[in-house]
Amino acid sequence: MVDVCFFADEVSKDFDQAIKLGVDAGANTVEIRGGLWGDSVTTIDNNGIKRMQDVLAKYNVKVTCIGSPFGKCSIDSLEEYETHRRYFDRMIGLAHAFETRIIRGFMFWKPNRKTDKSRPDLSKYIDQIVEKMSPVIPIAESADVTLSIENEGSTLLGTCQEVKTAIDALGNSPALTVCWDVMNGLHCGEIPYP
Repeated sequence: MVDVCFFADEVSKDFDQAIKLGVDAGANTVEIRGGLWGDSVTTIDNNGIKRMQDVLAKYNVKVTCIGSPFGKCSIDSLEEYETHRRYFDRMIGLAHAFETRIIRGFMFWKPNRKTDKSRPDLSKYIDQIVEKMSPVIPIAESADVTLSIENEGSTLLGTCQEVKTAIDALGNSPALTVCWDVMNGLHCGEIPYP
């Protein structure tokens, strides 16, 4: 059987309503991100987690992925990076609470992302990516979670090749995978077929 998954917050900002509508449309799994009764995965408290678990149980829906914003920060800002490191620790807790291993993340905003549509020269940033992401990988490994990096044009890694370059530079850990967004790749000029 193929699992059908959806982003709850793209259906409704009310989590219960989103799950009900998703199930009515044939989904049996969900990626949680926002729309959690005014909260998101970075702000939901333990009471909210329990409430979510109750809704998921009511509809027999499993969480397949934690849709975190981890890594959507400036590679040059230590303050932003430290905030995102704390986010990652919280995402591990959510992954365990919802019995999933997958945490979606990103690898740093592209400089001038709002005005420059060209792809950055990744070779200028790869050492910084390795420096910032290397400490995260053993944490993911020891927590038995997978950080799945999404390609996104507003980040340093907009194509699958760029994500592969970063993963190769980071040592190909099984705790680091690709979350391939075909449309994001197309917007970056990537051709998704041979």
